[in-house]
Parts: sequence; structure tokens; C-alpha cells
Amino acid sequence: MIHLMTGDVLERLRRIPSKSVELILTDIPAAPREAVWAELERVISPSGAAVMVSALVPLPAAILEQIIQAYTGVGGTVLDFSMGAGETGVACANTGRRFVGIEHDLGDAKTAQEDIWAAAAQVRTVSSAGVFS
Repeated sequence: MIHLMTGDVLERLRRIPSKSVELILTDIPAAPREAVWAELERVISPSGAAVMVSALVPLPAAILEQIIQAYTGVGGTVLDFSMGAGETGVACANTGRRFVGIEHDLGDAKTAQEDIWAAAAQVRTVSSAGVFS
């Protein structure tokens, strides 16, 4: 399942079920609000992990895939609340993980959607439900 959302991060995080995310893999937020941290704590599973990376140094797909495989099982859910061009979503599609991506910029979100769906189509895991809700 691939679920992409645009808009305010806090509002979108509130739509994610509690304890449903195994891994938060995202850019280091510039100045997150306390409410965002509270929502992240709410959505992560008790055995979940958070990995924050620098947006200044994009990680190669192979590294993202290794991180995802290290912290989640096949079918596990990964959240990227600063999705950008969707590299994490592509890595999830390539490794058989569920992906929840949030991006405030509609242009970036559309680019991410194209790239993630192309990767998912190659491994036949595309779900059209919930895109840009």
C-alpha cells in the first residue's frame, strides 16, 4: 500500500492510526512543532524506530533500502513526513514495504507520485487508494 498526502504535516499525521508505523525515515525537520513530535510518538509502534537524515546529503537508494530492511519486515509501514521527491517511497516499493508519505509542496508530491508508482509497478504493489487524500 502506498498512501501519499499533501498539506499541513500536523493535520496529515493526525489521519494515521496510532502505533501503525514501524519506521519513520525522513529529513531532519527544520523547526518541528511540539505537536508534530507528539503525533510522531503516537503513530510509531512500540518497537518502531526513527531515522532522521540530512536533506543536504541525499542518500542513495541502496542505502535507504538497507535502512528500511534493517528496521522493518516485509509489509511493514514506513512514514516520511517530509517526502520531497519520494526517494523513501521508491525504496519502500523496491523492498515490499508499505509507505505513507506527506509533502506540503504539490509539485514535489506529484513528482514523488510518478516515481513511486513507477517503482511499485515494477514489483506490482501499487494501490491507488488514498493517493493525495
